Amino acid sequence: MFRALNRQSDNRNSVDRQAVGGYLLVAVAVLYAVTLHGRTGLDVWNVWQESPATSHGMLIPLLVVYLVALRRRPDDPPMPIPSSVGVALMIVAEGLRHLADIDSDLFIRSLAAATASAAVIVLLIGPSASARSVGPILLLLLAVPLPTGFIEIVTAPLQGLATSAGTVLLVLIGQPAIEGEYTIYIGATSVLVDPECSGLSMVTGLMTVHAFVACSSTFRMRTKAFIIVLSVPMALVANVFRVAATALVIVYGSRPLAAKFHDAAGWLMMPFALACLYGVIALVDRLKRTEPAVAS
Repeated sequence: MFRALNRQSDNRNSVDRQAVGGYLLVAVAVLYAVTLHGRTGLDVWNVWQESPATSHGMLIPLLVVYLVALRRRPDDPPMPIPSSVGVALMIVAEGLRHLADIDSDLFIRSLAAATASAAVIVLLIGPSASARSVGPILLLLLAVPLPTGFIEIVTAPLQGLATSAGTVLLVLIGQPAIEGEYTIYIGATSVLVDPECSGLSMVTGLMTVHAFVACSSTFRMRTKAFIIVLSVPMALVANVFRVAATALVIVYGSRPLAAKFHDAAGWLMMPFALACLYGVIALVDRLKRTEPAVAS
């Protein structure tokens, strides 16, 4: 009897020590993330507010917390459990931070901050829940602002695509549209396709929405990847419709009205694209249900 009591006492002490170790490790990780990456977090927040191509980043932390909480199970340990993966992520974050100190690059610094945030999440929820939350944790990468060089490289081709496709769409609906250099001419009216109209912000925003929908679904990995990749053409097509519609408002309305319409259309295209996405998901789900059963 005394041996059984001693064994229970030893097990309780072991669990208590493990819980204390887990909480201490999480506290160290949080202190590390706030102390060494807090300034980067403020810089990233300012970029989110100033750049349309990165404004979606403000939603990412909330989406990640929601998705990770969604994957918790009743049998998961209530206290943090020390995780070698979490410690490894802290080491990677520190390496990226030192690399960023050399280059003073916001992209690398924000990547380090995202890795440190992932380390805190992994240490907080434990190994089992972390294995089920790989997708939501990877979603943190979408919060990292795009490198300035990358934005400069892709903006011009996207501008050209929006100009060419917008001109074709206007011609198809009977407008005398002619394509210029980042400009659409309709009669005596010229419509400039600015860099902000390239569609990059719509791509990043819609990719965030698609990634959230994919992580929330129970589809297989390849279907989830297809949903995320599908966000790029859907965003570009939606942007072409917005450019063409704005051009029509300029021709038949006024430029001040077109400016208001352009901003409103940017928000309206998101729910439209999301509705199209759910239509695709419904189609995929229906095709899965109608597949012939494979004999075992």
